[in-house]
Amino acid sequence: MTDAALFHADRLAGYELAPADAPAVQRLYEATPSYFRIALGEEPGPDAARETFGRMPPPDMPFTRKRVIGLREAADELVAVADVIEDLLAPCVWHVGLFLVPERLHVTGTALRAYNALAAGRRASGARGLRLGVVRGNGRAERFWRGGGY
Repeated sequence: MTDAALFHADRLAGYELAPADAPAVQRLYEATPSYFRIALGEEPGPDAARETFGRMPPPDMPFTRKRVIGLREAADELVAVADVIEDLLAPCVWHVGLFLVPERLHVTGTALRAYNALAAGRRASGARGLRLGVVRGNGRAERFWRGGGY
């Protein structure tokens, strides 16, 4: 993780994560097993986080940059992680292909605060839009994003 935050909002700071941060991301993945069961039919494998850093869009989908963004409160563990592709298929749009919050925080308002922080970071970067990838059948995620106007 870089030392400098990309953005701050609502007591959260967003940091660009690096492959060296895979253990922290893996802990968050393991704290969110229901997502992986819905999306993949199984719990996250031991290399799930490492694979996130290497996964890129297909070559025929232009983009500017991929970032794995971790959100933290102070120096605490990650409270959310987002896999963001900047300018995917359209300039000034962030595509969020993965947005996870540990299950123990699902009913605390943390997901909404993390999303709002991510959206503030997007606006601060100059991007005007946000596009999502949501796994069909993930009722909790579908309700969350619909509640946010998607």
